[in-house]
Amino acid sequence: MGDIYASLKAPGGGVTVPVYEEGVWTPELTGSVTPPTSIAYNQNDGRYTRIGNLVTVKAVLNISNLVIGAASGDAQMTGLPFVSQNASGETNVGSVIFRSVNFSSTADWINSAIDPGTSHILFDETAQNMAITRVQITDFQATDIIIAEITYWTTA
Repeated sequence: MGDIYASLKAPGGGVTVPVYEEGVWTPELTGSVTPPTSIAYNQNDGRYTRIGNLVTVKAVLNISNLVIGAASGDAQMTGLPFVSQNASGETNVGSVIFRSVNFSSTADWINSAIDPGTSHILFDETAQNMAITRVQITDFQATDIIIAEITYWTTA
């Protein structure tokens, strides 16, 4: 994988601007307040494509061992390759598949989200006529699988 550059002509000369980039990143699962005591993965792979300031990330986390310990807070997939644009009210939403996760509520819908100015993915759960809540780190256990894809804006 590598970078592809396009030459854009500006008055007085050419300027080389990166317009397309592909790469890999390493997603990790943690809690927003306190991380798990330990976590290991059968797979934790991430790929991204960036076109200008628009980034699409894909990630797979297959947890092989998880000791929650005193972990607490919202579950976060950390390690995004770029910080999201810090624009008020501009939460980015994507898709996510959970396998074997025991939710604390009776969620009908799950989605991934990136809040403005952050470099991690959060997970929202909701049911019909219920408020959106964040999936907690304590909802996860060994053998759980997370597959996520989301597109977001960056200023990097």
